[in-house]
Amino acid sequence: MKAVHFALCVATLALSPALAADDGRFANAAKKQWFESLEIPDAARQRMGIVYKSCCDRGDLVKTKFRVGISGDDVWEYLDEAGGGWKVVPADIILDQPGLDGEPRMFKRLMTGEPLCFVKPNGGI
Repeated sequence: MKAVHFALCVATLALSPALAADDGRFANAAKKQWFESLEIPDAARQRMGIVYKSCCDRGDLVKTKFRVGISGDDVWEYLDEAGGGWKVVPADIILDQPGLDGEPRMFKRLMTGEPLCFVKPNGGI
């Protein structure tokens, strides 16, 4: 079951979340532990009314563009091509841990497309 959840996390999306199939290529991947360690912050879980903790359990990795918000504060935006333009990354989903390879990553709920977790690029803004 964990292999299926991991496959869902590492699958990338062009425009919207979709289910990914586990074909076995991530069974021994070095990145697997990092992905499995990502947890949705408590405040975000409460706001969304979800009980699971893992960003990967019912979420999928989104391939998109990110930028620092126009105000210059520690506000991040992501390009939601399906929803029309730049949207603010909810502050309560931003994880306070280093990125795996310096790249930003966002996970969205499979069923709704709602953002679950966001890892800033190494170095922050």
